[in-house]
Amino acid sequence: MGNPYKWLGWKREREVYKICKKHFDKLLEIVERLNVFLVKFREADEEYREIFQDIFNLEREADTIKEEIISELTGGVIHPMDREDIMRLIYSADDVASYAKAAARKLVYVDPSVVPNEILDNLVKIGEMSLDEMRHLKNALDYLMKDAKKAMEETNKVERIEESIDEFREEMISQILRWADKVDFISHWLMMKEAVENIEMMSDSMEDTGDIIRGLAVTD
Repeated sequence: MGNPYKWLGWKREREVYKICKKHFDKLLEIVERLNVFLVKFREADEEYREIFQDIFNLEREADTIKEEIISELTGGVIHPMDREDIMRLIYSADDVASYAKAAARKLVYVDPSVVPNEILDNLVKIGEMSLDEMRHLKNALDYLMKDAKKAMEETNKVERIEESIDEFREEMISQILRWADKVDFISHWLMMKEAVENIEMMSDSMEDTGDIIRGLAVTD
């Protein structure tokens, strides 16, 4: 097995890795809150609006951690190739937070009481699938420093879940478009469609991040 420490060989690089892990922990928290948001939205519980604010605040916290990582990278004696890998990892992962916030923001403009139950149920389901994907992505980063093989196994799971989400999103879009033919206000179904697209893009970002981790795991 290749040495999983090569890309973070120095003490300073290991410190950067710790901050990366902190960033991933925050991303997982954001996706968890998005799932609570989706459940409350399905129930037409007004608490979902407060949860959106939680997601908004958490996304800002993730940005702060990202800036901390960038500061460490630019202020240290880290090899340029290692620095590039870490930057790619963090910027790709950061998109997860951005898309989660965007999805919730779109849904705030939708009245859940007018949305068909099958769409609401599937909205919760796609959120659960995304949360499962994020958990495996976090596991992949955790394993990267101690077991490259397990890290790769986790990234493979991320990829399979992303493929499932992509197929499920197609089904949801079909449902939303059928609903669109029956409603008078374009804003409801349009915002719903864009929210689903944002969740799918969030899933894509997880897969992209997993690909970067996979590349790091196979480095000798």
